[in-house]
Amino acid sequence: MSVPCLLRELCDLPPMAVKESEQFKSLVALNPDRADHLAAIPTTHQHSISSLYTLRHLLEELPGPWPVFQLIKTYTRLYSQLPDDAKTNSNHELSSLIERTSTLVKSSYTSFAQFIGCDGKPALRAPTDEDVITHRELRHFVDNFQLPVNALNKRPVVSIALQNGPLLAATCTAVTTYYTASPINPAAGVEQFRAEILQARADFILTTKDESSSWTGLEMRASESIQCFPCAVDYTKLASYIQNIAPDLDIFCLPSNHDRSPEAVLAPKAAGAIDTNIISDIRHQLVSIIDNYMIPSEIHIMPHPFQKDSFEHIDVEVLHAELEQLQMASMNELAASTEGLVTKAFAEVLSLSPADIPRDSDFFSIGGDSLRAGRLLSMLRTEFSISLPITAVFNGGTVTSIAAHIDKMLDSKAEQSDQPSAVVGCTETCSSTNPFLMILQLFPLVIFYPLRRAVQWTIFFVTLAHSQKLPTNHSLPGRFLNLTVSMLIARIIMGFVSPIVGIICKWLIMGRYREGLYPMWGMYHTRWWLVQKIVAICGKGFFDANEMTERIYCRLMGAKVGKNVKLEGAAIGEWDLIEIGDDCNLTKCICRPFAAEGNTSMYLGRITIGSNCSVGMTSIIAPGTTMPPGTCLGFNSSSWEMQDASEEYRDQLPSEKPKPHWVLNLLFTMPLKLIGLFLSAVPWMAGLIGMVTTQGQKVNHKAPLRSSVDWFTQPNRIAYHYLALALGCLFGPFFLFGLVILVKSTLDCFFGKLKANSRSTVDIWRANLIKTLLPEGKLHRMTSLFGQHYEATSIALRMLGAKIGERVYWPGTGPSIGDYHLIDVGNDVVFGSRSHLVTFDGIGSEKVTIQGRAMIADRVYLLPGVAVGERTTMGSGALTKRNGNYVSDGTYVGSKAGDAVCLSTGSDTKVSRSHMRNMQSEDTLTNEKKFNDEKDRPDTQPSITSGSDTEGSDGTGDWAQHLSPFGRAFTSS
Repeated sequence: MSVPCLLRELCDLPPMAVKESEQFKSLVALNPDRADHLAAIPTTHQHSISSLYTLRHLLEELPGPWPVFQLIKTYTRLYSQLPDDAKTNSNHELSSLIERTSTLVKSSYTSFAQFIGCDGKPALRAPTDEDVITHRELRHFVDNFQLPVNALNKRPVVSIALQNGPLLAATCTAVTTYYTASPINPAAGVEQFRAEILQARADFILTTKDESSSWTGLEMRASESIQCFPCAVDYTKLASYIQNIAPDLDIFCLPSNHDRSPEAVLAPKAAGAIDTNIISDIRHQLVSIIDNYMIPSEIHIMPHPFQKDSFEHIDVEVLHAELEQLQMASMNELAASTEGLVTKAFAEVLSLSPADIPRDSDFFSIGGDSLRAGRLLSMLRTEFSISLPITAVFNGGTVTSIAAHIDKMLDSKAEQSDQPSAVVGCTETCSSTNPFLMILQLFPLVIFYPLRRAVQWTIFFVTLAHSQKLPTNHSLPGRFLNLTVSMLIARIIMGFVSPIVGIICKWLIMGRYREGLYPMWGMYHTRWWLVQKIVAICGKGFFDANEMTERIYCRLMGAKVGKNVKLEGAAIGEWDLIEIGDDCNLTKCICRPFAAEGNTSMYLGRITIGSNCSVGMTSIIAPGTTMPPGTCLGFNSSSWEMQDASEEYRDQLPSEKPKPHWVLNLLFTMPLKLIGLFLSAVPWMAGLIGMVTTQGQKVNHKAPLRSSVDWFTQPNRIAYHYLALALGCLFGPFFLFGLVILVKSTLDCFFGKLKANSRSTVDIWRANLIKTLLPEGKLHRMTSLFGQHYEATSIALRMLGAKIGERVYWPGTGPSIGDYHLIDVGNDVVFGSRSHLVTFDGIGSEKVTIQGRAMIADRVYLLPGVAVGERTTMGSGALTKRNGNYVSDGTYVGSKAGDAVCLSTGSDTKVSRSHMRNMQSEDTLTNEKKFNDEKDRPDTQPSITSGSDTEGSDGTGDWAQHLSPFGRAFTSS
């Protein structure tokens, strides 16, 4: 019987009876070709389990080499046909079968070379197609590849320094089969080549005989043309070097259990203590006499002599145990004090031994950078459960100073802990996955929003139906007028009706908001959530027209709003819990009585703002706040910082800018704005022309609405509708931009270019006109069409009067710009999202200057007159002072008392670092320099931190000074 017939019969048997069946014994006795065996196994879904049993028994009963590719393909096909439960559930009845078969398949191949074919087809080909290595030749090369490797505890690391080509590919294939490969670019230069070798910690280096890395044919074999350079650490030689430096001590060197790097152990020859300063002396002298990879990563000091056997050999096992005890004792000692815990955190972040952390050295001088500083702050905040400020690390962040700061904060925290704590959450909790709740939460999305859109379309169709009875319906321009006017009427009606519906829903669902703590996902929270979504869908409509209508809307929602209150861009909610006095100014801030508390609770607290208060942009008024009359909060602040409130912030709000004369607005601004709206809609209207080219069927006067719907929903008109939307999106912003450039150029010709501090009536009107015609949102609509081609944004701003350098990075969101003509940006500047360039306020308008290679991060506020120096980094949330000057190479972040927190300035210099294991100086390789002064040691490199100067004897760090902040942010120290 043939093999396929036997296998088909086996698949029809019960799985457990396959191995003992006569068919299986006959199949084993035939001993056919293994590839034919695998090809004949049925892989259909109905036979997958029986076939998998058969494959398992064949692999067990027929030992020996199996064709690797065919075996893996067969197993994969069978595995894919198994039930999903069997593949995901480890307790499934088939899990043992799958695991056993998978193990047998994996054990069928032992080398990467088995995946290389043995045919004569090309496997590797040179770019010229002249030199080719076939599969057979590559297999032979890999099988016969061998390096003079002694028995090692780990796989040797082999660095491959060959030019790109077939020889490099063949060598990488062979080395990967047996060893750990580490390819190195041979043309990288001497310094980079040495640095890569040290980084790889290679045991061998492979190159060509003449070191030209060229290849002339397959006759080049590893045994003939590859040089091997062993690079293992000679621990006996290392110990002898240290012995010469410290002849009065016993020295023993061994590999680290952690990463196999060399370590040295010092012990007294007789009872007595060892001076710890000997460690720095040993490190100092070793760098001038041995290679860098042999320098010990750690040097331990034993409190007593080594334990030796009768032959005076050191007992290594006992030594390992004693070193572990010393390390445990050191960790316990560190954990007993605040300074010790800080030292431990330093060591973990910098990957150094705690013994190598000086107590009086700055964090950045011993290898720290901004990324590691963030990790250090996170570890210390977690360890001590305090909010440690970032200045504790950046401003003289030594172990001693940070520990003293932490102790002071802990003492203050202990005094406050005696006071009774407030309730932080509800004891009752509700499920967020309640089916009834989840169905109710679909109401705004599934019912309310579609209903709002349906009402708007209904108004449009009703208006369009009535317009078909007009005489204008008989001409092309008339039908176009009917269509556009019908759309306009629908939008106007919804602008009036929609916010009223939102107000009614608020009062019907929520009534008045009440102060208190409520469990999230409970009934009260669900009502609050529904109101939020419905109000967001309805919008403010015509109430958003001006300050007066904005105040009326808030009062209708339940808020108590005084006279002459300005709410420009303020986010307000939970209106019944808000009381705002007369003459207040809230500009683009957040005033919400809502907050999340512990145990998934919602807190609603009343907010009371006294008369004549002002709140700056992106500031937050927290729930439960009572602001005294006359309080002025600045930008990027909060009600928790009312102690920093100052009267000087009142005039810094952009909303305090002088308004243009109403006559100029009436005669010029409003007509030009209408012209701009019309021009931006011209592409959209052009797409609608095809919709009205035909009159359509005769109007049914008994069902005019049905007639208008049928007319509009014809396929060709729907296509024209989408065409109109696409044209409006693609070309509308450019039409508006062209109008703005035309208006600006005309005004510049008649009145001259606008300048800073222009206080005349015409100049105030001109600046306001450009911002009214083209606010940031409309400008972004145009520039976003260019995607990541940021030069288009720079060109657009230059056309608007700004001075923009080359290679400026503009984010997808922001920055917001006051007056376009009052910004001066240098080359290679990087902007973060949601940053703000404020050029005007109640005092006047000033230019904002940003010099080359500066970085303006997220949520940064640059106030009028600010000058940011070259390579200066304004970190997240940085707030500048008006007319402030921020020096080159400085680093600033956040805000405190109305100004950014300075982390480093251009005049700062960092002291030399202590020893770091992976040194980059080539002096440790060439041994050409003797070190007689502490500052000239290669293991004391300058710190490279954002915003600070660096100094060094060899100038190797100069390249970092020419990086942009964006590059420095990703540069490791």
